[in-house]
Amino acid sequence: MYPDLEFLGAYCAVLGLDLSLKAFPAGDPIRDRAQLALLERMRVRLHPTLRWRTEVALPVERDLRAWDAEIRADRPRPWRARVEAETRNADGQALERRLGLKLRDDPNGHLILLVSDTRTNRRALATIRSGLGELLPLGAREVMAALNTGHDPGRGGIVILQARARAGPLRPARLIERWAFLRAGQRPVGRQVTHFRRHAGR
Repeated sequence: MYPDLEFLGAYCAVLGLDLSLKAFPAGDPIRDRAQLALLERMRVRLHPTLRWRTEVALPVERDLRAWDAEIRADRPRPWRARVEAETRNADGQALERRLGLKLRDDPNGHLILLVSDTRTNRRALATIRSGLGELLPLGAREVMAALNTGHDPGRGGIVILQARARAGPLRPARLIERWAFLRAGQRPVGRQVTHFRRHAGR
């Protein structure tokens, strides 16, 4: 049983001491919903023959860090790509340092930096593209073209994806429906939708 903070505070007060606590990084932060959605958008684009795993620990004893995902295949020869996903990153230099330390401790395979498409992330990437150019030379189109067909990208790269799919454009018939019912202050339901589609298609 470990003493709680109240006990420690009282104990220190008796001795005339102030209790001070400090947090140290001991692993990667827990993923949020946006990061999981970003990883899923990459996973569904992979060829079925590729193997996908998440939370892949670094091969260092007692090290709590992990790659966000890993892609593997055995044909025509075994290859491996590690995926690091970023949904929010305003400090490109800190990201570059973190990636460098992970690669130092787990150097085998390619690295794919998966980034959510936001202005903040693009600004952060702009500050480190020159430093990462040798490590991550491929762009999103090249990386995803290889993974979509089940091939080894050959090198690392940066992939920028929307965290969520954007809604597609409305068809003309749907636009006419919406305009008519908004003008009337109503919402189209049931037979009214069929009626408007029928007339819009003439």
